[in-house]
Amino acid sequence: MSTERLSLQARRAIWPCMKVRRLINQTKIVFLVLFAIACAGIWAYQVMYAWPAKRCAAQGRWWLAEKRVCGVPVLISDITGRPTKTPAKPPAAPAPDLAAILPAATASKVKASKAAAPKAAPPAPAKP
Repeated sequence: MSTERLSLQARRAIWPCMKVRRLINQTKIVFLVLFAIACAGIWAYQVMYAWPAKRCAAQGRWWLAEKRVCGVPVLISDITGRPTKTPAKPPAAPAPDLAAILPAATASKVKASKAAAPKAAPPAPAKP
């Protein structure tokens, strides 16, 4: 391009191209800022949660993500004071059968009440 000033018509012809360039540059900047924020967020997650969790697991401990605490497992025997080698209680005897407990008269009353129950009437046939 020469050093002369552009005519008014030439400037009007170039103006839409300048708008597009400016829009592209602004869009580039917006996406670069969003990319930087996403990278910072991912890095912060790694520093605050992922790396401490890996260190905690490597030590054989438990990681509590809600409070970001590396806890030590506690044995139940430490809490209860019961030795770990103690055998458990023997299982309880099974419950007796209810038919053996109920007297024969009660069982016969139940059978009689079932037999005396009214039966539902069959539905009436539909008339055409």
